[in-house]
Amino acid sequence: FENIVSNEFVFYNASKITINDLSIKLKSAIANDQGITKHDIELAERAVYKVYFKNGSSKYVDLKTEYKDERVFKATDIKKVDIELKF
Repeated sequence: FENIVSNEFVFYNASKITINDLSIKLKSAIANDQGITKHDIELAERAVYKVYFKNGSSKYVDLKTEYKDERVFKATDIKKVDIELKF
């Protein structure tokens, strides 16, 4: 899917987030913009995203998994997010 999420995200609480917070926000946006539910994501052959940070680092995240990584980062540190869904 290209441009699967059409809106920009707004985070509150001083914009300190975790990967799990970002995943929840992405799932919600995918459901609202494309009608792809959490159940659809669970049934997908592949449902991942790659988050790119402004410092040059990146991280792949599986949307089917709930992450327990509680490391906090600023939402403004995110440069972009690429989402890959394969059904």
